[in-house]
Amino acid sequence: MMAGRLRVGVHVEIPGSVRVEAAKHFDTHHIGDTSAPPPDLAAVITPWWRGYGADDVARHPTVRYVSVFGTGLEYVDLGALSEAGIDVGTTVLDGTDHAVAECALALCLSLLRRVPDADRFIRSGEWERKSFPPTTSLFGQSVGIVGLGYIGSQIAARCAAHGSTVGYFGRTKRAQVSHRYFKSLADIAEASDVLFISCRGDATMRGMINAEILAHLGPEGYLINISKPEFVDETALITTLANNGIAGAALDVFNGEPSIDPRLTQLSNLLLHPHNGWKTTGVIRNREYYVIKNIRDHFGLSDP
Repeated sequence: MMAGRLRVGVHVEIPGSVRVEAAKHFDTHHIGDTSAPPPDLAAVITPWWRGYGADDVARHPTVRYVSVFGTGLEYVDLGALSEAGIDVGTTVLDGTDHAVAECALALCLSLLRRVPDADRFIRSGEWERKSFPPTTSLFGQSVGIVGLGYIGSQIAARCAAHGSTVGYFGRTKRAQVSHRYFKSLADIAEASDVLFISCRGDATMRGMINAEILAHLGPEGYLINISKPEFVDETALITTLANNGIAGAALDVFNGEPSIDPRLTQLSNLLLHPHNGWKTTGVIRNREYYVIKNIRDHFGLSDP
């Protein structure tokens, strides 16, 4: 161990720029699921999509802090960490909420105003032969948000600023929120022109956006998912879109990504986005800062 420097394990899935920066502050060691663990690690940096479980606790018995690169804890076994006396922190102040909400709105506007279609329309020369058809405005639409949390609240603010009426569905009604609360998915889908999925959750929510919910959304409704792919029944969505059961959908997340169901690429009323909602240069820079700062703060290290 380098004299005076904290020994920190950095998971191999962490972006290279973060590993380089961490090495400036700590005595860093690359770790993976099969690599032999280096001795005496005090902390670990792990990506949110990989998390940290009971096996990791056993593999690294000296670790006392886990710094998560990202805002989610859904893949972190909080019970196992608590039992072992390990604290955990995320980069929740990194601006992910703004970045993902901005992406959600961009997908919504692109879908409703048919921006990709309009681009192809001009490039193909069709504009010289005919006019582009009318599109749908977000102004005046009823927007439903499934999950009015960290990101959903930012989506709500942006949609309201565009002149939409906003409602939301969640496990409980939120105090001091003026938007209309719906008690069921079916009710909010029925009332919405545009339905955003922006919630965190668990396996009990798998496939909750199914054929029935899509039928409630109806042939003039739009679905946008920037949350988890498993919350949407992809087969039901493919069938519904193919039959024009809803007007369109936009997805930033997919089952099995990046190898997605090929049927998705054949749907002209589906807008595809490669799980990039959170990934701005600003968010990455902020995550890099906080994932290191959290460790320094936890161990009471002075600024370098």
